[in-house]
Amino acid sequence: MKELTKGNHMMKSLTFLLIGSCAIALTACGTGAEKVLEKDPSHTKTVSQKVPSKTTTAKKTPLQQVIHAHKKALFYDPTAPIMGNPDGDVTLVKFFDYNCGYCRKMNKVVEDMAKKDPSLRVVLRPLPMLGENSKLAAIMAIAAHKQGKFEVLHNAFMKSSGHLGQKQLIALAKKVKLDMAQLNTDMQSGDANNFMKETFKLANALKIRGVPATVTKDTIVNGFRPLKDLKQLVANQRATQ
Repeated sequence: MKELTKGNHMMKSLTFLLIGSCAIALTACGTGAEKVLEKDPSHTKTVSQKVPSKTTTAKKTPLQQVIHAHKKALFYDPTAPIMGNPDGDVTLVKFFDYNCGYCRKMNKVVEDMAKKDPSLRVVLRPLPMLGENSKLAAIMAIAAHKQGKFEVLHNAFMKSSGHLGQKQLIALAKKVKLDMAQLNTDMQSGDANNFMKETFKLANALKIRGVPATVTKDTIVNGFRPLKDLKQLVANQRATQ
């Protein structure tokens, strides 16, 4: 009974945080995108915003200009979690939701690719679009970065099946041996909340309305893509460097 009470206290604390300092406006993604994704996340499966490479035109397109204007926050944020080689020659920025099935599927593809391509660098930005539990999952993962455990908690969330609610999120955090008191403190920190605000700011600027979404130095690709498509995307980036 004592353990149960302790668990309930932690859940209440996290719930309060979710409603309070973690309640970042969903105007960045819009309720329309949220409803469509919940109904059928595959709506993004073939949509992409491709732009000519710099070899075909000297003038940047509007999309390239937006990416360039935010390149420091997108590609070089020192607080952003990194998958793969931190000093890689090609960077992909992944926007995702922990409760999105296609994001979980995409994470496995990117993870496998990063293992096979030692020069690939992947910046990970949780972009919660599927409700309050997705927001809670995102800020828990970012806060876990303070303990050096973003990767293990990220993987635990991504390898889960079904919807991740508060109980499941807390159970997974305990399973990977996070210091829960420290996690709760870090979730309320300015660092974690500022990171999430910056993520929504970037999504707004890039007009990202669905997840998963992949950003390169001159391209945004929306929706799930198989390994061969991502390999081609990376090859194209290397060819224009």
